Amino acid sequence: MIQPSGRLFAVLALLAVVLAAAVALAALTGRTARLRGLLVGLELPIATAVALTATGGSLFYSEVVGLVPCALCWVQRAFMFPLVALVPLVSQRPGVLRPLVLGLTGAGGAVAAWHTALERLPAAPSGPCSADVPCDVPVFEVLGFVTLPVMALAGFAAIGALTWLWGRPAPILDCAADDAQGARS
Repeated sequence: MIQPSGRLFAVLALLAVVLAAAVALAALTGRTARLRGLLVGLELPIATAVALTATGGSLFYSEVVGLVPCALCWVQRAFMFPLVALVPLVSQRPGVLRPLVLGLTGAGGAVAAWHTALERLPAAPSGPCSADVPCDVPVFEVLGFVTLPVMALAGFAAIGALTWLWGRPAPILDCAADDAQGARS
């Protein structure tokens, strides 16, 4: 049961990483307006879809497959689950919700990165994890490196990047078109 669903979620996680990397590269090269123009206001709907997929995947693995979440998985869930409700509302209260979403994705991403490091570095202290449900042993691995914490990290990165991108200025060409339209009115 884990293999087919694991492959699907691994591919989705890799797509999330590519998306987050594209936003980061656009930010580093000063081309966020061009990327934002390509997405044409889809930043928050895509981020919402990522949050829904991550939440659904998490619940699928625990409730359907029967995997017991470790302590760090529970913490990651605490950061991810509220994003399903908050991300779609960012455009309505950006001054409050955008920083909140960015904070949740940053904190959740940090926990997911720590969890990923625990799986890769067996000598690292396991922190809040127990022998019954260890955090340092991957439950499954797809493509040789994609584990549940890697998927969570990819989700947090994509949601954070898309939410950050949503607040960037619109492409210059669109602004010029808006100005021309306003002058005619």
